[in-house]
Amino acid sequence: MSDPHDDCRCHYRPSPEEVADLIARAKRHELGIDFLRHGSQESVAAVFGVHAFTVDAARRELAGGGPDPRESG
Repeated sequence: MSDPHDDCRCHYRPSPEEVADLIARAKRHELGIDFLRHGSQESVAAVFGVHAFTVDAARRELAGGGPDPRESG
């Protein structure tokens, strides 16, 4: 069963620049990159002032997963 929101354009999708900026900021932050990787999504988003989807995208990038597969198309 497919996600009913797959075709919805209302979902926020962070730009590659936003993701790169978040990763760079996390590397300089006192909590470090491990906080970005493993902190609660809500906490990371709040600390860095970004959308939770940006946290997800940055985690995919750090894991070597690249962009969201739903982006192709």
